[in-house]
Amino acid sequence: MQKKKSLRSLFLKNLIIVFLVPFMSILLVICFYAYGQMTKENEKRGAMYASMLSNEIERKLEKYKEIVEMAADRAEVKSLDYTQAEPYLEHLAEIMSKEEWSYFTITNAYGTEQAHSEGMIGHGVSLRFEEAFLKPWEEDATVVCNPDFSKSTGRAVIGISTPIYRDERKVGVFIGYVWLESVAEFLNNYKYTDSSYAFMMNADGTISAHPDESMVLNATWDVSMEESKYLTSFTLIF
Repeated sequence: MQKKKSLRSLFLKNLIIVFLVPFMSILLVICFYAYGQMTKENEKRGAMYASMLSNEIERKLEKYKEIVEMAADRAEVKSLDYTQAEPYLEHLAEIMSKEEWSYFTITNAYGTEQAHSEGMIGHGVSLRFEEAFLKPWEEDATVVCNPDFSKSTGRAVIGISTPIYRDERKVGVFIGYVWLESVAEFLNNYKYTDSSYAFMMNADGTISAHPDESMVLNATWDVSMEESKYLTSFTLIF
């Protein structure tokens, strides 16, 4: 009787070793492989969506840059004479969406505001050390500045500016200020998954768009000097 039990135990043991252990091993390999593939697919899909959102932001910024460059080429703007420029700036502000643009301004070669879309409000104000004046003046190019809080409204804005040329001579800078939320409004409504969200940051790591508005321009993502070389003006993270 004892011998029969021993034989049965030995048979079951051999059965487990021969069939069950390999089966479980294969099942584990399949599970790990499936998990790895799913993770790769999610990462790939996430990268694709991030690229789509980034492209959407780039399209918006390109549209804003085209408007600023067109305005800087107007004779009224090139004159730097507020009596000619301000009626045009006021008209430009009227036809542009108030949901997108804050205001337009023109500086001379010294960074002093000569004309403003809201009239006398900006006359004589110095932007000489502001990024919105310095970058386009020094780089001879249209630039998108880092977001900052508007001193007059307290709302976050992005300066988009370009040099003004008269007779092929650089005489000033044209600046349009766009509301930051108009650039990234769709990010807050975007859901990759129920537990995910997208936020945007500048090249220096400053968060410039986030579902938690208190973090916008008040929090910094830890970006090393090495990583910062590879970040564009705005970077999206899920």
